[in-house]
Amino acid sequence: MRLPKLNSWQSGTLVFLAAGLLFSLYFKGLMWEPNLHAPTFGGDGLTIHYNLQYHATYGEGVYLESQYYPHQESVFMTDAQALAAVVLAGLRPVFPHIGQYATGISNVLIFWSSPLAALLLFLIFRRLGVRWSLSFLFGCLIAMMSPQIIRQLGGQYTLGFTFLLPLVAWYQLAYDGGKRYWRKSILVALTVIIIGLNNPYLYAVASALLMGAAGMGILLKLTGLVRLPWNQLLQWIGVTLASTVVIALTLAAFDQVDDRVEVPFGFFHNIAAWGGMLTDQDTYSYSFIRGVIPGLDTPRRENQMYLGLIPILFALALPLILLVPKTRKAVGLTQAPTLLVLLAGTLPGLLLGFGLPFVYFEDWTYDHLGSLLQFRAPVRFSWPLFYVLAIGAGFALSQLYEYLAGTKKVWLLAIPLLLWSVDAHQFLAGHTEGKAGPSAFTPKSLQEKRALAEELGIDTTAFSSIYLLPTEQGWSDKIHQDGSWRSNHDGYKLSLATGLPLLNGKLSRVGLSRVLRSLQVVSHPLIEKPALKELPAGKSILLLASNENVLDPREADLLATGEVLFSNEKVELRRVSPATLLARTSEAISLAKSDTAAFAKPAARAVFEKNTEHAFFGDGSRSVSPGWTTFELPVLQDSTTTNELELSFWIFADKSRFGGPKFYLRQLGKDGKRLSEDKFWTNETFDAQNGWLRVAFHCSPGPETAELELVGQYEFPYFIDELWLREAGVNVGITGPDGQRMYNNFLLR
Repeated sequence: MRLPKLNSWQSGTLVFLAAGLLFSLYFKGLMWEPNLHAPTFGGDGLTIHYNLQYHATYGEGVYLESQYYPHQESVFMTDAQALAAVVLAGLRPVFPHIGQYATGISNVLIFWSSPLAALLLFLIFRRLGVRWSLSFLFGCLIAMMSPQIIRQLGGQYTLGFTFLLPLVAWYQLAYDGGKRYWRKSILVALTVIIIGLNNPYLYAVASALLMGAAGMGILLKLTGLVRLPWNQLLQWIGVTLASTVVIALTLAAFDQVDDRVEVPFGFFHNIAAWGGMLTDQDTYSYSFIRGVIPGLDTPRRENQMYLGLIPILFALALPLILLVPKTRKAVGLTQAPTLLVLLAGTLPGLLLGFGLPFVYFEDWTYDHLGSLLQFRAPVRFSWPLFYVLAIGAGFALSQLYEYLAGTKKVWLLAIPLLLWSVDAHQFLAGHTEGKAGPSAFTPKSLQEKRALAEELGIDTTAFSSIYLLPTEQGWSDKIHQDGSWRSNHDGYKLSLATGLPLLNGKLSRVGLSRVLRSLQVVSHPLIEKPALKELPAGKSILLLASNENVLDPREADLLATGEVLFSNEKVELRRVSPATLLARTSEAISLAKSDTAAFAKPAARAVFEKNTEHAFFGDGSRSVSPGWTTFELPVLQDSTTTNELELSFWIFADKSRFGGPKFYLRQLGKDGKRLSEDKFWTNETFDAQNGWLRVAFHCSPGPETAELELVGQYEFPYFIDELWLREAGVNVGITGPDGQRMYNNFLLR
């Protein structure tokens, strides 16, 4: 009995549902119970789900208010599922409880995009004339091995819309002599804009495929090798330009930050590597390929972009396929000229994925590429190669099937199909194992926090915000205080349960001044705290401290100022008013100014005044060249080797470059040998003042110590000022010519 013939809609629905069933065997609850599960229970994924759910529950418009209160950040410049967050917030008047389902909605959008990707790949193969069964098989295999799945499961959810690049490839292959092609162009442009506003990375990667193919298509057309219609090529360019204009104008219109770090970390770190492209640790070919090609890099987080064994073999055979007439006829690639153009069009993205040619001109790149360096993981621009190469491999196998049909040799094709199927299964099974964990933000778990808050009287009428301890000021590329899992997990839940935003936090592309103001809350009492003056009068700050972590002395001092509301083995909650903290700072400054004995002592300090571009105190500072630098230390009079010493100095928080210098204080013996070494990374400081970061070492030289040596290392130039050496228990102060004072190497404001 013949099966009924399906129309295109029925066929597409069947493929989508079958692919959904297939993927659910791997993603499990992430697809069928999306609001109860999450692939990550901490790290980036926890923060991103928190930002999305907070905005969906309490936010309005396009400004995210969940972190660094009372400042706002354009949601389009964060990783908070921007467009989804805005839409959910807009729907809240109609669906008041929609916020509590934000994690589930995010999971649906992300993990059901894989069956949609399989459907689009199926349509691509059908477009290329491949049989229905093979089209379905190839579509599923390619979607199962998408490198974006690793981003989905690693918590970078907005990078996980796996259907976008297959959609772009389908559009490029779906040219019908210009008939209604403009409609497809509008559809793709709108999709790129929507997904691009959610995460500009995917816009950039999709544009790389469109422009790379357009550029190669024009080049091949001019050389006469492949002649695609001008209308087709120009519409690819038009889609890119239209989406670029809309996304750029939208980002610029709502961006309020004017002092974010200009060159973020990652551009030359997150690049492609052959080990990540040719191997995957969960597949059978891993050991074999690494045995054949020794010395391959071990695949790591960002450069994991396994192409698959069969597409790799296809790439190796491609020159033979194109150059030898018999194989060219058997494989039939010349019958799909647009596919050839797409293959060539992935090469520019591949080169960029390896950081080429910029890896040879790092300084020039940092100085001239500007905002383009915000795309800090070039490896992602090689994602189109995965899809197009796999499409080419599937098409070649289908053409071989047709060529060998009716002969016994056709059964040989079962070998690559089996190898590809096992490869895909092992890849997806390995990366999804143990990933369908519980969501931290289910309605039930938030209700528990809500009940605790009601019992303790914690709400938005009594409190303004939550300050997490250990403190977190992460993702800014200048301050590296990442808090702890416990403070993140419990703090985010309490924030969602009460509506209280965070006074500190982790936001990508946040302004440097906002981060430093947040850090100053936990800085030394002598440092002014302007962030506290911005908080509503009469409302307290809720300090939430993890009892599973040892706090830094600065954090412990802040916690000690609060009134205990709740404590168990996991967390402690304390109430403190901004007025109390401001009064503590005022009192500390007043006592320092009245310490006349300290200002009568000579300060052992190195005076840096030569460079007048920046100054912490006085008129200038010292500009330090990149690389390793040894600093001459001041001589401390009347000190013995048994006294505890403090060596402190200030480093300018320069927003032009990511990171900061690392310093090493070494104790050397009489023979010059190193007895000990202490390390301090500027980005991990707790003290920020006047746009500078304080580095402080405490040491007690032993009897064998003959000399202290201070060495700094940084790959960029930096500025240092006010290097002081004093006995830790002895207060020292100075007064400048303009009357400005310093006390124990803090400015008195």
